[in-house]
Order: sequence, then structure tokens, then C-alpha cells
Amino acid sequence: MAITFVLPRTAETPGNPFQAGALHALTWKRPSDLWAVAHYIPAQRPDLHTSFVGQSIDIPAVEDAPLEGIPQRFTCDPAVAKAALEEFPPKVDCSDLWSTIRRSVQMERGPARGKRHLLVYGQSEPGTLAGYPELVSAAMAARTSVHAISWSANPALEGLCRMTQGTFQTVTSENEVTVVVEEMCLSLQARYTVRYQPTADARELRVSVNTPSGWGETSIPTPLLPAPAA
Repeated sequence: MAITFVLPRTAETPGNPFQAGALHALTWKRPSDLWAVAHYIPAQRPDLHTSFVGQSIDIPAVEDAPLEGIPQRFTCDPAVAKAALEEFPPKVDCSDLWSTIRRSVQMERGPARGKRHLLVYGQSEPGTLAGYPELVSAAMAARTSVHAISWSANPALEGLCRMTQGTFQTVTSENEVTVVVEEMCLSLQARYTVRYQPTADARELRVSVNTPSGWGETSIPTPLLPAPAA
């Protein structure tokens, strides 16, 4: 499984609640899971400037060109993943939210196999989205599910999550963000609890798993049961 954490590049990025939740989830990361981090520049409202005649003029903010041809850097090393989450990248290495999502779901940029997930943190309504159907098709072709945490309603992002079989959640506090991120990461990992009644002469437990995508089998030594009291 591969997870890409998509978070805004802001002055308060170091130590933000989304980052804190991802760092907590790092404890649960499996050795074979691949992690990547992608920062985006949040959309800004047009700047207001006063003209010589006292009228307000809207001057749209200039957007950086999308970063094309830059591969997504995945790692299975927890130390490298931690450093990537704590990094504050240069502005030239970031683009807008939709361009960042589009680049993150490109198949040739990610791992060769396994289920892929994007965890997106949206602090405000993103900018104009162009090529929405193409973005959805690219995410589905890459077997990538988009999961988003947002401070406000966002129909476009929520629709992307729904169509890629992901999840969309709104939050009202920073403490909630941290918890939701960690819970999202845990929910992506298949976990089961199986209870059984051991026998006195059992020496190992054999576990077999069969799924549509593959199968596996392993044996786990079981501790000896104490002898019954006389």
C-alpha cells in the first residue's frame, strides 16, 4: 500500500495538526508500506489595491505553473518519511492543490503495484478546477483513492473522494484533525481479531489468508499452557 499526504505549504506548516496526525500514524506503518509527501500552495483571494481615484481594483494572484515531470518520492523508511513530513519546502517546489493531486495520481510516478491512497488536508476552498473528468479518470486508472479532511464544504473535492471510493470528512477543531488523520491511516490497513481456544499439546498456530488479489500463509509459535493444578 502507498499513501501520499497532501498538505498546504503555509507559514504554520511545521507542527500543524495534519502533520501531527501523520507522525502519530507513522508508528503503525508496516515495513512494506510506501509513504510520500506533497505540499501545495493554498488558493488565495484576489489582492485589493486602491487606485488613484479611490476605487478598489481586484488583481488576481499569479499562480505558479504546475510541476510536470517531477517524480513522486516514495519511501518505506520511517526516518525518511518523518523528515519529509517535517520539511518546509521552497515555494518553487509547490503548485496549486488540483495540480498537486493530478501529479500525485499519475501512474508512472508512483509504485509499480499495490493500492494507492491520497490523504488531502484542505484548509480553505481551493482555486478553479480545470479538467475535472480527466482527473477522476486518472485517479481511477491508477487505482488511487482520495481521502480528504476539510474545514469547509467542498463539492468538487468531495465528489473526487466519492468517485474514487475514498472518504470526505469535515472538521471543526485542530485537535479533531490530528485524530482523524491517524484513524484514516489505521482504517486503510486490513486488521482482524480472531479468537480461538488453544489445546494443551498445540505448538504453533497456522494462519492462512486468501483474497482476490493473492494469498499467504505463516506459522506462529504458541506458548505452552501451564499445567493444570493438582
